[in-house]
Amino acid sequence: MAIRDERLDELEAGLERRDRHTLFRTTLLTLVPVAAAGAFLWITVREINDSQNELEAVKTELAETKRALATEQAELRRTRRELRRAKAELRRSADFLQYKHDVDLGVAKRLASESPALARVFLEIQLLHDASWSLANTRARGFTSPGFAGYVLQRGRLASAGEPEDALRKLPRVDGAPRSGDVILYEDGFALFYFTEGPGREFVIGMTPVGVIAMRPSFGRDRLGILRPLYPHR
Repeated sequence: MAIRDERLDELEAGLERRDRHTLFRTTLLTLVPVAAAGAFLWITVREINDSQNELEAVKTELAETKRALATEQAELRRTRRELRRAKAELRRSADFLQYKHDVDLGVAKRLASESPALARVFLEIQLLHDASWSLANTRARGFTSPGFAGYVLQRGRLASAGEPEDALRKLPRVDGAPRSGDVILYEDGFALFYFTEGPGREFVIGMTPVGVIAMRPSFGRDRLGILRPLYPHR
């Protein structure tokens, strides 16, 4: 009887061991796929995050490239505009410089013998030789052609203070040949002083797009009229 009880105990113990082993295997077989799936999911999420970060980096780099390209294109357009302006300035310079007249500064003495005010106007023009072309009509920023002529007359005390161009509007128009000190009006808005250095040695001088320059009276622009300032003692 005792022997049979022992065998029953051994059988129950064997069954318990087998059940535990079966449970362990079942649990292990259940957890391994779950762990593998979790690991795969973690790897997948990480790869997705890495891909998104890489995509954002590419987008940022692309945006910076587009901005740099836009800046380069704007710079290229500005350079082309400056080049066109430079070419236009060169053409204008050639247009005026071909008529350039070299002034004999001794003409001031001859003008002084005719009228000190006339000589003073001529000398004022020489003192303003570095003035530039501008719509401002100020000494600091430059003048238009009529603005320069009016400013010279104001400096020579032959016109009242005010807007330089207004000084020309108050001058009388005259017919016939010009005299030294007259202001000749040309097409394209030029207003230039007329002087003579002697027979056959006449020139006009004043503001042009290339600055203050003396030229032959016929410089490719039609003459529109003559204005005559009132020079004292003439």
